[in-house]
Amino acid sequence: MKGLKILITAGPTREYLDPVRFLSNPSSGKMGTALAEEALSLGADVTIVYGRGTALPPTKAKVINIETTKEMLDAVVNELKNEKYDVLIAAAACADYRPINKEKGKISSKQAELVINLIPTPKIIEEARKVSPDIYLCAFKAESNLSAKELIGRADKRLKEVGLDLIIANDIGKPGSGFTTDTNEVFIINNRESIHVPLVSKKEVAYNILEIIRKDLNPSNVNQ
Repeated sequence: MKGLKILITAGPTREYLDPVRFLSNPSSGKMGTALAEEALSLGADVTIVYGRGTALPPTKAKVINIETTKEMLDAVVNELKNEKYDVLIAAAACADYRPINKEKGKISSKQAELVINLIPTPKIIEEARKVSPDIYLCAFKAESNLSAKELIGRADKRLKEVGLDLIIANDIGKPGSGFTTDTNEVFIINNRESIHVPLVSKKEVAYNILEIIRKDLNPSNVNQ
């Protein structure tokens, strides 16, 4: 992958209810940082837009630290507008909703009931496709407790809706897969095929994903 510029989103995002409370998820950032490490080892130039994950990004990558989904979106759009990237891999676990209003002060814990109105956060991959129509776009689709057929079906639908080049589907309800683990089981899906990667290290999953991207971008080198 020498000569390729790859932009990766990784880790969770936070959506604050007040100055001390937020909505988020258990994402560790391990899958995104594994992708960054493998891409660097294959010769790519890597930038990571990174939420508050626990995994350490590789020191040779350019790291842009963010907290909210809006901050991640702004960072991705800014990078795509100011640099020529070949690939965007959206591996971050972004919060899907945010409060309509963030309270300026700490919400009292003495309330008998607390009602928070939420609205959807922006979809980063959809905005990225608008900003950079020709970029190779790879996204992740996390679901829970689905059959393989259902999981692949939902991921394929998302692939076509956004015009993705590649989508990685995994069931976070399965043991050893998803958030915080060092392993993962995924289906790698494009418009041609669905490839099952059984439970292996996230490093191995990253290598399998990057190999497909490499071959897609360099079809004359498929045997290398």
